[in-house]
Amino acid sequence: METGTNVTVESNGEKKQINVNEKYFEREREALEAAFFREWKGRGKIILRREKAQAEEQLKRLKQRIKSYHEALKKKVEENKRIFRSRLVAEFLEQWIFEPPARLRMRGETDCDSCRAELERQADELFDKAVVLGEADYDVVYKDIAIEDLEDPNRMQELRQLMHRTGIDADTLNRLFEVGDAAAARSQKTPANPK
Repeated sequence: METGTNVTVESNGEKKQINVNEKYFEREREALEAAFFREWKGRGKIILRREKAQAEEQLKRLKQRIKSYHEALKKKVEENKRIFRSRLVAEFLEQWIFEPPARLRMRGETDCDSCRAELERQADELFDKAVVLGEADYDVVYKDIAIEDLEDPNRMQELRQLMHRTGIDADTLNRLFEVGDAAAARSQKTPANPK
């Protein structure tokens, strides 16, 4: 079982602690997509304009939780780095004071503080090479339906069936496809080179 990280989030105007991990965010993203986006085979995901504001609000909430999670992970990484540094110093400081590395000895930096500083620097460098925590990355790109799709009766039929299967009510469907049919008809009647 994957362990999580406690983060503070706002929910219904109240701040509360929740335990999150990568799986949590996968489930949340899948739930958001299932609630607002419909898969149009070969064309991507579609969303109704009237639902876009709600989807954006839920996406904003998810991004805030990801940001809180990332900040909590950064703190954990820094704490682990501090622990690693302390262990390395505890294990090697006495030996370095007794027999300092050549680079310290040649510069005349063989006292306890110099040895400790160099050990800490090397421990941090080693840790930073081994543990890399990138920045949280998320992006949503919206595109309108292409005019070519509006002109293709087969594509429009696919879209209508998709929307019907996902629970779009008949009145909304009729209004949407009435506008689409009118737009397609207008584009077919417009001459290519009007004079």
